[in-house]
Amino acid sequence: MFTLHGNSLQYFRFSHYHLLTYILLRIILSGDVHINPGPNSSRLNSSSSTFQVLKVWIFLRIISFVHYNVQSIVQKLDVLYAELREFDILAFTETWLSPSVLQSDLLLDSFQTPERKDRTGDSHGGVLLYVRDNIHYKRRVDLEIIGTECIWIELILKTKRILFGVFYRPPNTNALQHSTIVDSIHLAVDTGIHNIIATGDFNIDMANPILAKKIDSICQLFSFTQCITDHTHFTENSSSLLDIVLTSNKNLIVASGVSEPFLQQNIRYHCPIYGLLNLKKSKYKSFKRHIWLFDKGNYMYTLYISKRKGFCSKLECTKGQQLRYILQKCYFYNIVNFKNMYSKS
Repeated sequence: MFTLHGNSLQYFRFSHYHLLTYILLRIILSGDVHINPGPNSSRLNSSSSTFQVLKVWIFLRIISFVHYNVQSIVQKLDVLYAELREFDILAFTETWLSPSVLQSDLLLDSFQTPERKDRTGDSHGGVLLYVRDNIHYKRRVDLEIIGTECIWIELILKTKRILFGVFYRPPNTNALQHSTIVDSIHLAVDTGIHNIIATGDFNIDMANPILAKKIDSICQLFSFTQCITDHTHFTENSSSLLDIVLTSNKNLIVASGVSEPFLQQNIRYHCPIYGLLNLKKSKYKSFKRHIWLFDKGNYMYTLYISKRKGFCSKLECTKGQQLRYILQKCYFYNIVNFKNMYSKS
């Protein structure tokens, strides 16, 4: 589902507002948009229509992130990259990685070397995080409490610093283990960084008011907002809201929601959740190159100039050596200009 928060649209330019309004009206007028229709098995193998809408937002050069519980990532990495490569931050849980899987096997084009935390002594669990190569960040291991499956990074942008964390909370988590998650978030708050985002699979059904109290207490304690409202996990007989996005600044996230699954998980599966930040990402740096077009060079004029400057004479060297010597001298003294040697930048 596509969710807008508050008056976030006011941050965009006038032309962007009309574009987004048009897109939303087209979705509403389609006549088949429901609050929570659930995934359709006939559409599991196709690209999500929600992602198509998201690509328009991402095209506006705002920072975006996505979380997906993938239940083993190695064999699915190509599909994940194909579907999610437009996002700037990719957060995965239940990666099921082990030390035998090398970092080189996990590299994705246009993304930096991933941050990972594998579960020790077990082939399940684990978290993995990718950041696009034009976003500067640093790993915050000091916020990662031992025994907690989480990764924290600090995004270092031009105008803001943002703490971004991904968590996996196993279903059989006891009270002590749950408290370490709270402590980890507490450490993030204590850094003094006001913009904090925590996402992941917490295995707490937020659609159940009794179970949701565990997350609600975190939100009350740290003044966080939980952004996801639709079900994210589906089984043969039930659905639940297990994958969430917590933020300390609700105005930071301009849009968030749940998209359709695209992995081959036909019985029990999670849906990807996403968020779009009210922050423009930096542009890729472009480099100018000065290229000499030697095949179009006026070498007779160059020879004439070189003789006048006294660089060489016909008696000093052969014609080939003379030309090489002239070019070296002309380059050194910068006398080969746009009049006698064509160039382009």
